[in-house]
Amino acid sequence: MVLHHRRVFICTIATLLLLLSVSIIASASSSRLNSDPILKVCKSEIPNQITSMIENFPATFAIRVVMNQSMELFSYNSDPFFQPASNNKLLTTIAALNQLGSKFRFQTNFYYDYKQKSVVVRPMGDPTLTFEKLQFGLKNVFLQLNSESVEQVIVDNSFFNPIPFTNEGDDNFPSSWEWGNMQYTFSALPSSCSLEHNIINFNVKAGTKVGNYLIATIDDKTFEFASPMIQFDTTYTRTMNCSGGNSNNKQQETVNAFYRPLDRKVIVRGQLCTSSISPQSLTILDPVEFFMQAVQFITNKPVTLMYLSDEQRSNMFAFTKDTIYSDNILHIMNTTLQESDNTYAELFLRQIGALIKPSDNTLIPFPSITQRGIQMVKNILTNTPYNLSPNTFFQDDGSGLSRHNLVSARSLVDALIGVYYKGAGGVGGEVYKSLLPLGGVSGTLKNRFKNFPGLVSAKTGSLDGVSSLSGYIRNERFRDPIIFSIIVNQCPLSASQMHQVIDSIVILYAFMNPDC
Repeated sequence: MVLHHRRVFICTIATLLLLLSVSIIASASSSRLNSDPILKVCKSEIPNQITSMIENFPATFAIRVVMNQSMELFSYNSDPFFQPASNNKLLTTIAALNQLGSKFRFQTNFYYDYKQKSVVVRPMGDPTLTFEKLQFGLKNVFLQLNSESVEQVIVDNSFFNPIPFTNEGDDNFPSSWEWGNMQYTFSALPSSCSLEHNIINFNVKAGTKVGNYLIATIDDKTFEFASPMIQFDTTYTRTMNCSGGNSNNKQQETVNAFYRPLDRKVIVRGQLCTSSISPQSLTILDPVEFFMQAVQFITNKPVTLMYLSDEQRSNMFAFTKDTIYSDNILHIMNTTLQESDNTYAELFLRQIGALIKPSDNTLIPFPSITQRGIQMVKNILTNTPYNLSPNTFFQDDGSGLSRHNLVSARSLVDALIGVYYKGAGGVGGEVYKSLLPLGGVSGTLKNRFKNFPGLVSAKTGSLDGVSSLSGYIRNERFRDPIIFSIIVNQCPLSASQMHQVIDSIVILYAFMNPDC
């Protein structure tokens, strides 16, 4: 046991010394550049500096840096497969923008079925659809109909699943996502029936007396419709006295809300001082039921779930003027990349997957919407104008939350080169670059590169033991950006420690002097 502790101690000291050396290199470069802006980092020195940073770092690295489309400045493990985390979103969004076009907007459509006296709502995976928009659209449709002519509302869930009885199911929760993440808002379930980001907000309040259970309530009127779906269990909570001599109890306030496996009841645990409130958010476990509950609340009519065919809808009256449209794709994609929104990315993947239609023979097994989306990304990126090698990336989802995604640094750089120089969906590469987080300024890079704001536009990625950064570096000596991908896998250190090494490498190229 003593020997074990000694080894851990030695390993910890070695890691701290390594991080200190990385910090010294980065600080030296920073002070040198700040004191004399003309003095740059010699191109010939950079490979050795990178090697000194990573050779004893407790992780596996993949690095590729390219300029002028094909001039490789540095390459290390650029061909082996790595878990990319959210850098996977680069592949998904480039393919989606190229396929859908820069004018694309998500839709929610309405129909009237004369035979069944039914209003039909057809959601089509709009990640930005809100209860307010849905309510406005449905009320406009009902205003054009005699109330007696509507006996029910049908929710048509066929957009992602045209023949659900032969495919792999609705596929709301990707099979390789970790079940423990299911309740967290970063893994809100993607569905054609997405509404309010498939998240519910509620408050946990202190009881009226010390010792009482805490009280969980849905106070936001937006989510009033969902009240029948949600049950709270506050058995393991209490209200504390934090006044007078008990003021130290304030530091013990904590609330945690979660689902138990195979149980949709929301379990609340924790303690609050009297008069305290703790806002909470959880994902919705059944987005389709959530959507149907909203429709029933708005219309006060019975609601039925169906999977209608194109032929069936062709015989209905379409309320084309009442179609709900999302914002432009560029606005939504900007949110996807800036905030690294997993649900948005998954819905982009499914949107292009829905373009693959079933054959006339409905007995042939039809792939799930995720698999169709992955196939579309592969088809788009391995053909003109991007021409990625099909064996350099294997997606398992659209967002990167799955640990089964396998991507090489080469494929990410090739994709970034392709979209920058060839464009996508009718817009140039500078437009796509502008959608990415900007170092020290915006999105997931807002708190990184603070001493060098605006020098890097890149997509971040993070899982336990994984950190990635891929994008574009601005160097004032060159017209075009330097394009790079850095992926760290199998690292036991914190995200901030991985960021320190990655960011130091990026800064070297931001101030690279090619003349020495």
